[in-house]
Amino acid sequence: MQGSSYNRLNDLQAEDSDPQDTGSVLESTNGQKCKIHTTEDIKAFCKDDLCSICFKCLLGEHRKHDVFMLDELQVSDLSGKVSQFQEKVENQITKLAGMREKVGSIKENYDKKFESLFAQFRDIESLFINGYFEQETLGDLKNGKHRQESILMKVSKSVE
Repeated sequence: MQGSSYNRLNDLQAEDSDPQDTGSVLESTNGQKCKIHTTEDIKAFCKDDLCSICFKCLLGEHRKHDVFMLDELQVSDLSGKVSQFQEKVENQITKLAGMREKVGSIKENYDKKFESLFAQFRDIESLFINGYFEQETLGDLKNGKHRQESILMKVSKSVE
């Protein structure tokens, strides 16, 4: 089910329609627009994808599907499709549950990593506040100064 599958079976049935009614479905879709091609009127029903479609949908992704024009479609034509539609909805719900579980797992993993990084950041911040890096830098500068003085003394002695 792609694109126009949003125009579901429920779009075709009026709330008060009788499932035993064999009248045309056309009256219940009068003026409804395609959810994909929003300027196009609903003109047909795809039995393969269980959705109402416009002419653009009919010529596009539904071109090789089992399609009824709404003015020819009877409620009795849809009676066997309700269980298929319910099965597809249940499959989508199952997929959604799986996706929610994956998203929850990803979020949990992200939260753990974020907490770990934040703890490391707090540790580094504490070192800055307590002057650790300043002391390290000063120590490195003093050691560098001592090495340079030592080298300078050796060079001075060798020049003399």
